Amino acid sequence: PVMAAGRVAVSSKSNSGTQPDLEHESAETKEADDANWSQHPLGVGRSQKRTLLLCVLMFVLLCIICLVIWNVWKVDEYQLWDLNNGNTTEEFIPQLTAKTLQMLYAWDNFATNIRLQIYTMLLTSNCGSSFTNELADADKHGKIFLPWIDQYKINMDLYTPRDYTQYKSVNDWFIRRINTTFRPVTAVVYNMEIVSPADCRMLIYPNLDEARIWIKGADFTILELLDNNRELNN
Repeated sequence: PVMAAGRVAVSSKSNSGTQPDLEHESAETKEADDANWSQHPLGVGRSQKRTLLLCVLMFVLLCIICLVIWNVWKVDEYQLWDLNNGNTTEEFIPQLTAKTLQMLYAWDNFATNIRLQIYTMLLTSNCGSSFTNELADADKHGKIFLPWIDQYKINMDLYTPRDYTQYKSVNDWFIRRINTTFRPVTAVVYNMEIVSPADCRMLIYPNLDEARIWIKGADFTILELLDNNRELNN
C-alpha cells in the first residue's frame, strides 16, 4: 500500500511538473494558428491561372453547346390516328414540354435520381392555386381560349357548355363535360370491349407483354392490370 501510494505521489508530482509546459505549448500553438489565419494566402501561380482559365472556358463552351443543341433540336409532333377515316394528323405539343419529356426518359431512373416528384408537386400546387381562381369575362379570352382552345385546336362543339366564357376558371374548363351526343357510351356486346372513363389520347405500342408500365409512381404489367387473367391478356 505504501509503495502504491508512493507511486501515485510520484506520478502526481511528475504530472504537475509538466502541466505548465503543456499550457505554454498550447498557448504558443494558438498564437501561431491565429497568425496563420490572419495572413493572406499566396497569389495564384501562372500555371494555376492557366488551369483555372481553361476550366472556365471549357464550362462556358459546354454551356454554349448545350444551348445550341437545345434550340436546334426539334421533337416530332404527336401523330394521331383517326378511327373514322384511318388518317393520321399531327397534334401540337410545346417544344419545351416535348424536350423535357425526352430528356427525362433518356436514361433509366433519371427522373427518380433528380427527385422529379418534388418539382412536379410544386408545379402542381402552383397551377392548382392559379387555375382555380375565378376569372373575369375580359380575362377568359387570354387565359382559356388563346393558350388552350386555339393552341390545341379543340372543338368546343363536343362539350357542354360550348361557350368558353361560361366557365368560371381555367380548372373549371379543364373538367368540362362531354356532350354525350358526340361521345355515346357503348353498350358492351363483347366481353373484350373496354369503355374509357375519360376523353383522352391513347398511346399504342405493338407489344407490351413483358414491359412494365409506370403510372402515378406504381409499376405493373398488362397481365397484372388484368388481375392475372391470361385469357384477357391473350
